[in-house]
Amino acid sequence: MTLLSELYPLLKLFLPLKGSPGNIVDKASALIGLFPNDKAALRERAEALVATGRKAEAEADFGRLMAFDFKVGRSLGHPFEALRDYSTIVLSRSKVRASRGNISGAIDDVSKVIGWDPLNPDFYHTRSELYALLGWINRSG
Repeated sequence: MTLLSELYPLLKLFLPLKGSPGNIVDKASALIGLFPNDKAALRERAEALVATGRKAEAEADFGRLMAFDFKVGRSLGHPFEALRDYSTIVLSRSKVRASRGNISGAIDDVSKVIGWDPLNPDFYHTRSELYALLGWINRSG
């Protein structure tokens, strides 16, 4: 165990990820600088970046989380919990992509989640809304 890893709980105590989105971005960035694989800090920063309008950075953080979560979930041997977390992260990135005008990328993300959980109607609803934004659905009725 390194000194830095021993200090981690203390740092989390003195740098709670609370406050305004701008403060959360700063605190989470400090933790990520010390602990690059801190999934919680990365996720908090991504969500705070969305709240501050820094959507390109948020999309990048969600992308990092997607790569990280997949590896960690598989190695921990908790496929259902990892899948749920991973799906939430992918859907969050999908929302950011859609808000930035990348509807096709958002549809790709939601389609991935549907592939993992084909019985969840919410995912199909989300994807249909995205298709509607592209004008792929006949609205005459």
